[in-house]
Amino acid sequence: MKLEAIRYLVEGDGFDEITIQQRPGIGRDGEPVYPWSINLRVYVLDKATLEWEFEPMPSCRTVEYLARTRFASVEEAVECWKRHMGSVHYAAR
Repeated sequence: MKLEAIRYLVEGDGFDEITIQQRPGIGRDGEPVYPWSINLRVYVLDKATLEWEFEPMPSCRTVEYLARTRFASVEEAVECWKRHMGSVHYAAR
């Protein structure tokens, strides 16, 4: 059996941890998907605006929301964070 991490601590400790997490879901074709997101408490990072967006309940997440806040791989999420961490807006804090 191969174990893989589904959550990585990027920075912080305790209450203000920023993590990269795998967020399992169901794709449009009904097949399981395992995208990644960058999280701060109850917020996720919008890839385009680099602002923290409140994460609604799964049943309220639209296709547009998922497109804005999910990454295809952990490597893509890490690269985004490394490239933009100085530009991320912390209005949500």
